[in-house]
Amino acid sequence: MNNVKEFLANELRTKEARVQYAADLLSARLALQVKTLRMQQELTQEALGKLAGLYQSQVSAMEQISCSSWKVSTLQKLASAFDLALSVKFVSFGKFLDEAVQLDRNALEEPKFADDPAFKAPIDFSFRLLEMPDRFANWKSPSVVSGSAVEANYGFSQLAIHG
Repeated sequence: MNNVKEFLANELRTKEARVQYAADLLSARLALQVKTLRMQQELTQEALGKLAGLYQSQVSAMEQISCSSWKVSTLQKLASAFDLALSVKFVSFGKFLDEAVQLDRNALEEPKFADDPAFKAPIDFSFRLLEMPDRFANWKSPSVVSGSAVEANYGFSQLAIHG
C-alpha cells in the first residue's frame, strides 16, 4: 500500500492533477461503495432502487466507476435506503491520500443503523444536560420540527438537510 500511496503523492504535485484525481477517485469510491453496501445488505439493484425511489438502471449506472454525475439528493436517497448517514465534507489532500488507498471491502462497508454497535446498548445522555451550553437549551427533536433538525436548532435556513 505504501507504494501506491507514494505513487499517488507524487502524482498529486500539480493542482491540475490533484483536481482530476480527486474527481476520479471520488466517483470510483462512491460507485464501489454503493455496490459494496448493496451486496452487504443482500439487496438486488431493483430492490435498492425501490427503497431509494430510483430505477434499477439508475442503480446499475451508479455502480459503474465511470459514473461522474453524482447529486447530493441522490446520495441522500441511497443513504436512507441503506439506513446510513451521508457525510459530505472537504478534506486536506493528505487525508484524501489516506482514503484513496483504502478501497477494500472493509473500508467501504458500513453497518446499517440496526447493526451499528454505537446504538446496540442504551445510551444515557442525562449526565450531559448540565454540561450543555445555553444554545442547546431549546433543542427540538427532529420528529416534531418542520424542516430539518439543523435548521430548527441552529438557525441555518440556507441548508437543505432532509431525512
